[in-house]
Amino acid sequence: MIICYRCDQYRWAHLGVYDIKYKGTELKKRCNAVDDGTCDRKKGNKAFQRWEYWGYEDLYLIHYTGNHKVFTPFKHRGAKNSRRPYIRSAPYVKEKVQGSNALSTPKAVHADIINSDAGGLRHAVNTPRDIKQVRNFKDAIGRKYRMSHDALYNMHELHSQLIQEHNGVSKSFVSHMLSIPRIVVHLIPHLLLHSLETLLKVSSSPVTLHYGTVFNVDDFYLSTVSFRNHLFEKEPIIPCGFLLHSRRLQQDHRNFIQVLTKELPVLITKRLNIVTDREFKFSDLFPCGTHLYCWNHIRRDLQWHLKSRCNCTADEICYFVNLFCKLQLLEREDEFDKQWSITRESAQFKKKPKVLAYFDNHIIPPFKVHASI
Repeated sequence: MIICYRCDQYRWAHLGVYDIKYKGTELKKRCNAVDDGTCDRKKGNKAFQRWEYWGYEDLYLIHYTGNHKVFTPFKHRGAKNSRRPYIRSAPYVKEKVQGSNALSTPKAVHADIINSDAGGLRHAVNTPRDIKQVRNFKDAIGRKYRMSHDALYNMHELHSQLIQEHNGVSKSFVSHMLSIPRIVVHLIPHLLLHSLETLLKVSSSPVTLHYGTVFNVDDFYLSTVSFRNHLFEKEPIIPCGFLLHSRRLQQDHRNFIQVLTKELPVLITKRLNIVTDREFKFSDLFPCGTHLYCWNHIRRDLQWHLKSRCNCTADEICYFVNLFCKLQLLEREDEFDKQWSITRESAQFKKKPKVLAYFDNHIIPPFKVHASI
Protein backbone atom coordinates (compact mmCIF):
# COMPACT_ATOMS: atom_id res chain seq x y z
CA MET A 1 0.00 0.00 0.00
CA ILE A 2 3.02 2.30 0.37
CA ILE A 3 3.45 2.43 -3.38
CA CYS A 4 -0.28 3.09 -3.73
CA TYR A 5 -0.18 6.25 -1.61
CA ARG A 6 2.94 7.54 -3.31
CA CYS A 7 0.81 7.80 -6.47
CA ASP A 8 -1.08 10.87 -5.24
CA GLN A 9 -1.79 12.46 -8.68
CA TYR A 10 0.47 15.42 -8.11
CA ARG A 11 3.31 15.80 -10.58
CA TRP A 12 6.65 15.84 -8.79
CA ALA A 13 10.20 16.84 -9.61
CA HIS A 14 12.57 14.58 -7.66
CA LEU A 15 15.32 16.60 -5.99
CA GLY A 16 17.32 13.76 -4.51
CA VAL A 17 17.60 11.19 -1.71
CA TYR A 18 19.55 11.91 1.48
CA ASP A 19 20.80 9.92 4.46
CA ILE A 20 19.65 11.36 7.78
CA LYS A 21 19.94 10.31 11.41
CA TYR A 22 17.07 10.69 13.87
CA LYS A 23 17.57 9.66 17.50
CA GLY A 24 20.25 7.20 16.52
CA THR A 25 18.22 5.68 13.68
CA GLU A 26 19.51 6.00 10.13
CA LEU A 27 16.76 6.92 7.68
CA LYS A 28 16.38 7.75 4.01
CA LYS A 29 14.81 11.04 3.00
CA ARG A 30 13.55 11.92 -0.46
CA CYS A 31 12.78 15.51 -1.44
CA ASN A 32 10.19 16.38 -4.12
CA ALA A 33 8.93 19.72 -5.44
CA VAL A 34 5.64 19.98 -7.30
CA ASP A 35 5.71 20.29 -11.08
CA ASP A 36 2.98 22.81 -11.86
CA GLY A 37 3.50 22.74 -15.62
CA THR A 38 5.04 26.22 -15.81
CA CYS A 39 8.36 25.74 -14.00
CA ASP A 40 11.49 23.79 -14.86
CA ARG A 41 10.35 20.16 -14.68
CA LYS A 42 13.70 19.14 -13.14
CA LYS A 43 13.54 21.71 -10.33
CA GLY A 44 9.82 22.03 -9.64
CA ASN A 45 8.04 24.65 -7.57
CA LYS A 46 9.14 24.59 -3.92
CA ALA A 47 5.97 26.36 -2.83
CA PHE A 48 4.55 22.85 -2.39
CA GLN A 49 6.78 19.91 -1.50
CA ARG A 50 6.58 16.26 -0.52
CA TRP A 51 9.03 14.59 1.84
CA GLU A 52 9.36 10.82 2.09
CA TYR A 53 11.04 8.97 4.97
CA TRP A 54 11.79 5.26 5.25
CA GLY A 55 14.33 2.88 6.74
CA TYR A 56 12.77 2.10 10.13
CA GLU A 57 11.12 -1.33 10.14
CA ASP A 58 8.29 -1.36 7.57
CA LEU A 59 7.17 2.20 8.20
CA TYR A 60 6.97 4.80 5.44
CA LEU A 61 6.19 8.44 6.17
CA ILE A 62 5.01 10.98 3.63
CA HIS A 63 4.94 14.63 4.69
CA TYR A 64 3.52 17.49 2.61
CA THR A 65 4.54 21.11 3.17
CA GLY A 66 3.44 24.34 1.53
CA ASN A 67 0.34 25.34 -0.42
CA HIS A 68 -1.11 22.56 -2.59
CA LYS A 69 -3.24 25.06 -4.52
CA VAL A 70 -0.24 26.07 -6.62
CA PHE A 71 -0.75 22.81 -8.54
CA THR A 72 -3.33 22.60 -11.32
CA PRO A 73 -3.75 19.31 -13.25
CA PHE A 74 -2.46 19.53 -16.82
CA LYS A 75 -2.08 17.20 -19.79
CA HIS A 76 0.88 14.91 -20.39
CA ARG A 77 3.87 16.86 -21.67
CA GLY A 78 4.17 14.53 -24.65
CA ALA A 79 0.50 14.84 -25.67
CA LYS A 80 -0.07 16.68 -28.94
CA ASN A 81 -3.81 16.57 -29.49
CA SER A 82 -5.30 15.56 -26.14
CA ARG A 83 -6.10 18.14 -23.47
CA ARG A 84 -7.19 15.56 -20.92
CA PRO A 85 -5.41 15.96 -17.54
CA TYR A 86 -2.75 13.33 -17.05
CA ILE A 87 -3.63 10.65 -14.47
CA ARG A 88 -0.69 8.64 -13.27
CA SER A 89 -1.28 4.92 -12.80
CA ALA A 90 -0.05 3.25 -9.63
CA PRO A 91 3.28 1.43 -10.13
CA TYR A 92 1.73 -1.95 -9.41
CA VAL A 93 -0.51 -1.58 -12.48
CA LYS A 94 2.56 -2.47 -14.50
CA GLU A 95 3.06 -5.51 -12.28
CA LYS A 96 -0.52 -6.59 -12.99
CA VAL A 97 0.14 -6.41 -16.71
CA GLN A 98 3.41 -8.31 -16.31
CA GLY A 99 1.62 -11.02 -14.37
CA SER A 100 -1.08 -11.48 -17.00
CA ASN A 101 -1.14 -14.17 -19.66
CA ALA A 102 1.59 -13.34 -22.18
CA LEU A 103 -0.57 -14.64 -25.04
CA SER A 104 -3.58 -12.48 -24.13
CA THR A 105 -4.22 -9.41 -26.24
CA PRO A 106 -3.84 -5.94 -24.67
CA LYS A 107 -7.60 -5.50 -24.98
CA ALA A 108 -8.26 -8.69 -22.99
CA VAL A 109 -5.69 -7.81 -20.31
CA HIS A 110 -7.16 -4.32 -19.95
CA ALA A 111 -10.67 -5.73 -19.54
CA ASP A 112 -9.53 -8.30 -16.96
CA ILE A 113 -7.81 -5.68 -14.79
CA ILE A 114 -10.74 -3.26 -15.02
CA ASN A 115 -13.29 -5.95 -14.11
CA SER A 116 -11.22 -7.36 -11.22
CA ASP A 117 -10.71 -3.98 -9.52
CA ALA A 118 -12.88 -3.23 -6.49
CA GLY A 119 -13.65 0.28 -7.72
CA GLY A 120 -13.89 3.30 -5.48
CA LEU A 121 -12.18 6.67 -5.58
CA ARG A 122 -8.85 5.23 -6.71
CA HIS A 123 -10.25 3.09 -9.52
CA ALA A 124 -8.62 5.28 -12.20
CA VAL A 125 -5.28 5.00 -10.39
CA ASN A 126 -5.40 1.27 -9.73
CA THR A 127 -6.22 0.35 -13.34
CA PRO A 128 -4.58 1.10 -16.71
CA ARG A 129 -5.53 4.36 -18.39
CA ASP A 130 -6.32 2.69 -21.70
CA ILE A 131 -5.44 -0.22 -23.96
CA LYS A 132 -2.46 1.68 -25.34
CA GLN A 133 -0.83 1.77 -21.90
CA VAL A 134 -1.27 -2.00 -21.55
CA ARG A 135 0.23 -2.47 -25.00
CA ASN A 136 3.22 -0.31 -24.06
CA PHE A 137 3.79 -2.33 -20.88
CA LYS A 138 3.62 -5.61 -22.80
CA ASP A 139 5.96 -4.27 -25.47
CA ALA A 140 8.47 -3.21 -22.81
CA ILE A 141 8.37 -6.68 -21.28
CA GLY A 142 8.75 -8.26 -24.70
CA ARG A 143 11.78 -6.11 -25.54
CA LYS A 144 13.41 -7.02 -22.25
CA TYR A 145 12.91 -10.78 -22.39
CA ARG A 146 12.73 -11.58 -26.08
CA MET A 147 15.27 -14.05 -27.37
CA SER A 148 16.32 -11.91 -30.31
CA HIS A 149 15.95 -8.40 -31.72
CA ASP A 150 16.23 -9.70 -35.26
CA ALA A 151 13.56 -8.33 -37.61
CA LEU A 152 12.61 -11.77 -38.95
CA TYR A 153 12.24 -13.18 -35.45
CA ASN A 154 10.00 -10.25 -34.56
CA MET A 155 7.89 -11.02 -37.61
CA HIS A 156 7.32 -14.53 -36.27
CA GLU A 157 6.22 -13.00 -32.97
CA LEU A 158 3.79 -10.71 -34.77
CA HIS A 159 2.29 -13.76 -36.46
CA SER A 160 1.13 -15.10 -33.08
CA GLN A 161 0.19 -11.74 -31.57
CA LEU A 162 -1.72 -9.89 -34.32
CA ILE A 163 -4.72 -12.17 -34.55
CA GLN A 164 -7.93 -10.82 -36.09
CA GLU A 165 -11.32 -12.49 -35.97
CA HIS A 166 -13.46 -12.39 -39.09
CA ASN A 167 -16.67 -14.37 -39.54
CA GLY A 168 -15.81 -16.40 -36.46
CA VAL A 169 -12.41 -17.43 -37.84
CA SER A 170 -9.13 -16.23 -36.31
CA LYS A 171 -6.61 -15.07 -38.89
CA SER A 172 -3.17 -13.57 -38.44
CA PHE A 173 -2.13 -10.23 -39.90
CA VAL A 174 1.07 -12.00 -40.99
CA SER A 175 -0.56 -14.56 -43.26
CA HIS A 176 2.51 -15.92 -45.08
CA MET A 177 6.26 -15.73 -44.58
CA LEU A 178 9.13 -17.03 -46.71
CA SER A 179 12.72 -16.45 -45.61
CA ILE A 180 14.72 -18.71 -47.97
CA PRO A 181 15.93 -18.09 -50.67
CA ARG A 182 14.44 -14.57 -50.39
CA ILE A 183 12.23 -12.65 -48.01
CA VAL A 184 8.53 -12.64 -48.90
CA VAL A 185 5.93 -11.68 -46.28
CA HIS A 186 2.19 -11.26 -46.84
CA LEU A 187 0.52 -8.83 -44.43
CA ILE A 188 -3.27 -8.82 -44.70
CA PRO A 189 -5.53 -6.65 -42.48
CA HIS A 190 -8.63 -8.84 -42.78
CA LEU A 191 -11.03 -6.24 -41.42
CA LEU A 192 -10.03 -3.76 -44.13
CA LEU A 193 -10.26 -6.51 -46.70
CA HIS A 194 -13.80 -7.11 -45.47
CA SER A 195 -14.53 -3.40 -46.09
CA LEU A 196 -13.42 -3.87 -49.69
CA GLU A 197 -15.68 -6.91 -49.99
CA THR A 198 -18.64 -4.88 -48.74
CA LEU A 199 -17.86 -2.07 -51.18
CA LEU A 200 -17.69 -4.50 -54.11
CA LYS A 201 -21.06 -5.99 -53.21
CA VAL A 202 -22.95 -2.71 -52.84
CA SER A 203 -21.26 -0.66 -55.56
CA SER A 204 -22.85 -0.44 -58.99
CA SER A 205 -19.81 1.22 -60.58
CA PRO A 206 -16.31 -0.28 -60.96
CA VAL A 207 -14.13 -0.13 -57.87
CA THR A 208 -10.59 1.19 -58.31
CA LEU A 209 -7.68 -0.82 -56.91
CA HIS A 210 -4.15 0.57 -56.66
CA TYR A 211 -1.02 -1.57 -56.49
CA GLY A 212 2.58 -0.47 -56.39
CA THR A 213 5.89 -0.64 -54.56
CA VAL A 214 5.74 2.49 -52.45
CA PHE A 215 8.37 2.22 -49.70
CA ASN A 216 11.84 0.94 -48.98
CA VAL A 217 12.00 -0.49 -45.45
CA ASP A 218 15.70 -0.96 -44.64
CA ASP A 219 16.78 -3.78 -46.98
CA PHE A 220 13.24 -4.63 -48.08
CA TYR A 221 10.56 -3.29 -50.40
CA LEU A 222 6.96 -2.73 -49.36
CA SER A 223 4.21 -3.04 -51.95
CA THR A 224 0.63 -2.17 -51.09
CA VAL A 225 -2.83 -2.94 -52.39
CA SER A 226 -5.36 -0.20 -51.72
CA PHE A 227 -8.83 0.71 -52.90
CA ARG A 228 -10.67 3.96 -53.47
CA ASN A 229 -13.83 4.02 -51.36
CA HIS A 230 -16.22 6.14 -53.39
CA LEU A 231 -19.00 5.71 -50.83
CA PHE A 232 -17.36 8.58 -48.93
CA GLU A 233 -17.42 12.15 -50.16
CA LYS A 234 -13.63 12.56 -50.37
CA GLU A 235 -13.12 9.02 -51.73
CA PRO A 236 -10.27 8.02 -49.39
CA ILE A 237 -7.72 5.47 -50.56
CA ILE A 238 -7.58 2.66 -47.99
CA PRO A 239 -4.78 0.03 -47.88
CA CYS A 240 -5.96 -3.57 -47.61
CA GLY A 241 -2.82 -5.65 -48.19
CA PHE A 242 0.95 -5.37 -47.89
CA LEU A 243 3.77 -7.34 -49.48
CA LEU A 244 7.20 -7.14 -47.84
CA HIS A 245 9.87 -8.50 -50.18
CA SER A 246 13.63 -8.45 -50.65
CA ARG A 247 13.60 -8.75 -54.47
CA ARG A 248 11.33 -7.25 -57.08
CA LEU A 249 10.24 -10.43 -58.82
CA GLN A 250 7.07 -10.48 -60.89
CA GLN A 251 6.11 -13.92 -59.58
CA ASP A 252 6.11 -12.76 -55.95
CA HIS A 253 3.70 -9.96 -56.82
CA ARG A 254 1.45 -12.33 -58.74
CA ASN A 255 1.42 -14.84 -55.89
CA PHE A 256 0.40 -12.10 -53.47
CA ILE A 257 -2.44 -10.95 -55.70
CA GLN A 258 -3.60 -14.56 -56.08
CA VAL A 259 -3.71 -14.88 -52.29
CA LEU A 260 -5.95 -11.80 -52.12
CA THR A 261 -8.26 -13.13 -54.82
CA LYS A 262 -8.49 -16.41 -52.92
CA GLU A 263 -9.38 -14.53 -49.73
CA LEU A 264 -11.84 -12.39 -51.69
CA PRO A 265 -13.27 -14.37 -54.66
CA VAL A 266 -15.56 -11.46 -55.52
CA LEU A 267 -12.48 -9.70 -56.97
CA ILE A 268 -12.60 -12.12 -59.89
CA THR A 269 -16.27 -11.62 -60.74
CA LYS A 270 -16.69 -7.87 -60.20
CA ARG A 271 -15.73 -5.04 -62.54
CA LEU A 272 -12.53 -3.37 -61.36
CA ASN A 273 -10.07 -0.70 -62.42
CA ILE A 274 -6.59 -1.94 -61.47
CA VAL A 275 -4.11 0.93 -61.42
CA THR A 276 -0.40 0.01 -61.39
CA ASP A 277 2.83 1.11 -62.96
CA ARG A 278 4.03 -0.62 -66.11
CA GLU A 279 6.09 -3.12 -64.14
CA PHE A 280 3.13 -5.30 -63.16
CA LYS A 281 1.11 -7.58 -65.45
CA PHE A 282 -2.11 -8.55 -63.70
CA SER A 283 -4.68 -8.54 -66.50
CA ASP A 284 -5.16 -12.32 -66.46
CA LEU A 285 -5.72 -12.36 -62.69
CA PHE A 286 -8.78 -10.10 -62.94
CA PRO A 287 -10.95 -11.40 -65.82
CA CYS A 288 -13.53 -8.65 -65.35
CA GLY A 289 -11.02 -5.91 -64.58
CA THR A 290 -9.45 -3.15 -66.64
CA HIS A 291 -5.70 -2.70 -66.24
CA LEU A 292 -4.75 0.99 -66.11
CA TYR A 293 -1.38 2.71 -65.81
CA CYS A 294 -0.66 5.33 -63.19
CA TRP A 295 0.07 8.76 -64.67
CA ASN A 296 2.63 9.57 -62.00
CA HIS A 297 4.67 6.47 -62.82
CA ILE A 298 4.58 7.24 -66.54
CA ARG A 299 5.86 10.77 -65.86
CA ARG A 300 8.63 9.43 -63.63
CA ASP A 301 9.63 6.91 -66.28
CA LEU A 302 9.74 9.72 -68.82
CA GLN A 303 11.87 11.93 -66.57
CA TRP A 304 14.31 9.10 -65.87
CA HIS A 305 14.65 8.20 -69.56
CA LEU A 306 15.16 11.82 -70.64
CA LYS A 307 17.88 12.32 -68.06
CA SER A 308 19.65 8.95 -68.26
CA ARG A 309 19.27 7.85 -71.87
CA CYS A 310 18.68 11.01 -73.89
CA ASN A 311 21.12 13.36 -72.12
CA CYS A 312 18.54 16.13 -71.90
CA THR A 313 19.16 19.30 -69.93
CA ALA A 314 16.97 20.30 -67.01
CA ASP A 315 15.09 22.80 -69.20
CA GLU A 316 14.50 20.19 -71.90
CA ILE A 317 13.25 17.66 -69.36
CA CYS A 318 10.87 20.26 -67.95
CA TYR A 319 9.61 21.08 -71.47
CA PHE A 320 8.92 17.47 -72.51
CA VAL A 321 7.31 16.52 -69.18
CA ASN A 322 5.03 19.57 -69.22
CA LEU A 323 4.12 18.81 -72.81
CA PHE A 324 3.09 15.29 -71.86
CA CYS A 325 1.10 16.60 -68.88
CA LYS A 326 -0.90 18.82 -71.23
CA LEU A 327 -1.62 15.83 -73.46
CA GLN A 328 -2.83 13.85 -70.46
CA LEU A 329 -5.45 16.46 -69.65
CA LEU A 330 -7.19 16.20 -73.04
CA GLU A 331 -10.57 14.53 -72.58
CA ARG A 332 -11.17 13.05 -76.05
CA GLU A 333 -8.95 10.66 -77.99
CA ASP A 334 -9.36 12.51 -81.30
CA GLU A 335 -8.20 15.72 -79.61
CA PHE A 336 -5.27 13.81 -78.16
CA ASP A 337 -4.26 12.41 -81.58
CA LYS A 338 -4.59 15.79 -83.26
CA GLN A 339 -2.54 17.59 -80.64
CA TRP A 340 0.15 14.90 -80.64
CA SER A 341 0.46 14.97 -84.45
CA ILE A 342 1.10 18.71 -84.25
CA THR A 343 3.42 18.53 -81.25
CA ARG A 344 5.67 15.78 -82.60
CA GLU A 345 6.61 18.06 -85.53
CA SER A 346 7.93 20.76 -83.22
CA ALA A 347 11.53 21.95 -83.33
CA GLN A 348 12.30 20.47 -79.92
CA PHE A 349 11.48 16.94 -81.08
CA LYS A 350 13.45 17.41 -84.31
CA LYS A 351 16.51 18.23 -82.22
CA LYS A 352 15.99 15.09 -80.11
CA PRO A 353 15.05 12.13 -82.34
CA LYS A 354 15.69 9.71 -79.45
CA VAL A 355 13.07 11.49 -77.39
CA LEU A 356 10.56 11.35 -80.24
CA ALA A 357 11.20 7.63 -80.70
CA TYR A 358 10.68 7.02 -76.98
CA PHE A 359 7.39 8.94 -77.06
CA ASP A 360 6.20 7.06 -80.16
CA ASN A 361 7.12 3.60 -78.87
CA HIS A 362 6.90 3.69 -75.07
CA ILE A 363 4.80 6.64 -73.91
CA ILE A 364 1.95 7.45 -76.27
CA PRO A 365 0.72 3.90 -77.20
CA PRO A 366 0.52 2.48 -73.65
CA PHE A 367 -0.99 5.71 -72.36
CA LYS A 368 -3.79 5.59 -74.91
CA VAL A 369 -4.55 1.95 -74.14
CA HIS A 370 -4.15 2.08 -70.35
CA ALA A 371 -4.95 5.70 -69.48
CA SER A 372 -5.71 6.31 -65.81
CA ILE A 373 -5.34 8.94 -63.11
